[in-house]
Amino acid sequence: MSENKDFNEERIKNWLGIAQKAGKLAAGTAQVEALIKKNKGYLLILAQDAPGLIKKFEPWGHDADIPVQILSTKEELGQAIGGSPRGVMLVLDMNLAQAMINAGKINS
Repeated sequence: MSENKDFNEERIKNWLGIAQKAGKLAAGTAQVEALIKKNKGYLLILAQDAPGLIKKFEPWGHDADIPVQILSTKEELGQAIGGSPRGVMLVLDMNLAQAMINAGKINS
């Protein structure tokens, strides 16, 4: 079962790269915070090695009715989008978010 979990995480990270290239991904605390406060976004991704960010952003995601997924590390999430380590990301396109939800069988 852990192999399936790892496979799903890889699929989600691939979709994150696609979302980044399409300009449909916000990454970093300030940008994501501002967008959530404006009720933007369709999927919130948090790094499992960022407990402070999880504590801060997970309730905001739930309050805004945005599905939340905690996976990978900040380093791996940053690599997925071709950048520096990132602990929080927000998918800004409904179809891309749905593809990630389907790919990873994410529960909202």
